[in-house]
Amino acid sequence: MASGLVKQLIPSSRSITLRPVSTTDGDLLFHLYVSTCENELAWVDWDNATKESFLQMQFQAQQTHYQSYFIHDDHHVIELDGMPIGRMYLSYSPDEIRLLDITLLPGYRNQGIGTALLQDVIHQAKVTKRPVQLYVFKDNMGAFRFYQRLGFTLCGDTGVHFVMEWSSACLSP
Repeated sequence: MASGLVKQLIPSSRSITLRPVSTTDGDLLFHLYVSTCENELAWVDWDNATKESFLQMQFQAQQTHYQSYFIHDDHHVIELDGMPIGRMYLSYSPDEIRLLDITLLPGYRNQGIGTALLQDVIHQAKVTKRPVQLYVFKDNMGAFRFYQRLGFTLCGDTGVHFVMEWSSACLSP
């Protein structure tokens, strides 16, 4: 999927590619999951073993959910110059493209990689005339603002998540 749009945002000496998640990616996927929970767990007065156990349980629940409900969709590892640095899960239906998850390892955030990948997804949406929808935790305002900068608008609220959508119909002429 990494099209010419990705190549325009990332220096030409760098290569971003997507490959399907494999059974050998468990440690990477767990590490990515943990990287998204560190702020919340900093407030919990648990020992490290309890935190690890909790994170393993939550990670397994998330993986089971993705594998049960989105089994035929795209679950990709993001690689930079052949090194795994993140994940991007997409679901395609005739009516929409849904971004299920995009996570980069902390050292690779805020470098334009996520922007480039999402611009590719938006390009797919334009070509196929479908909106892109995603859910973002309400307490993750950094991600919320990031999606807003890419043209996503707030279109719903589940109580826990904001529902956001990018649609060519929402763009001004």
